[in-house]
Amino acid sequence: MSKRPAEASQPGHRKKRQAHSKGQIKNYKSSVGGIPLRRAIDRPGIWAMTVKGKEKQATNELYEIIESISDRLWPKPPPTTETVPEDDEEDDEDEDIEKQLAKELSDINKPKMKDTTDRRIAICPTDTACVIYIATKPPIDPVEVVLRHMGQVAETGVSGTRALVRLVPASGICAANMTAITLLATELFIKAFGGEDVESKKYKIELRIRSHKVLAKDDVIKAIAQCVPSGKGHTVNLTNQDTTILVELFKGICTISVVPEYEKYKRFNVVQIVQEEQKKKGEQDADGSSRVAQTALVKS
Repeated sequence: MSKRPAEASQPGHRKKRQAHSKGQIKNYKSSVGGIPLRRAIDRPGIWAMTVKGKEKQATNELYEIIESISDRLWPKPPPTTETVPEDDEEDDEDEDIEKQLAKELSDINKPKMKDTTDRRIAICPTDTACVIYIATKPPIDPVEVVLRHMGQVAETGVSGTRALVRLVPASGICAANMTAITLLATELFIKAFGGEDVESKKYKIELRIRSHKVLAKDDVIKAIAQCVPSGKGHTVNLTNQDTTILVELFKGICTISVVPEYEKYKRFNVVQIVQEEQKKKGEQDADGSSRVAQTALVKS
């Protein structure tokens, strides 16, 4: 009986199997019940810089922060149910039963896939160490979420997280080319700098570039500055600004947001905020102990 040729002697067969395996490579790293939870970065959201090697933990922490604040500020609407008018119920009873049975059969035959496109919050892949991104959908405002969290951390002196370091909101997103960037900046700046009730602002543009080598930093900053509406008295101030334009160039995308209190909240670095609050508390405790000691000496 002739032996079956080894796969090594069948290059065509090996190539076919390898190609099939390559096509099965998953484009996600985590799942629940075999269903991917992440998607491409293609909508507004929040960047986070993390402790190295703790990206997964940081993702869970950031997700919980966004979900908690969003549920308070923008509660989800209660589920609605369709009702049939009373006049139509009796006439259409047989037809409704048929439709219901048809729908149930259709639902049974449908593949059990989880649709993530309607999620208000979606975890996105970055494939980059120490960088994560979570996308949001309206009415969630990424800037408001970050400001609320920073305020909580500053007030309590506790971050409530272990793997998150710094947050960056992204109010808008576009392709990383100059035309798209200027269009996005112009759109965002109409509200932030061009409204009738908007007073003159001192602003600074802070740009960070990661895994991107096409656009030069100075060129992008200059182009974005030219998008700030004129006639309102807005001026650039690198040391004492009240408004900061945050720009992130990451691979083939660009995100932009306009934020207040950026320096007040230590450039949205939760670790530095906690350290600052602990330092203040230590100084207050030391000052209180000193006063108690002085009072005791006077009484003695």
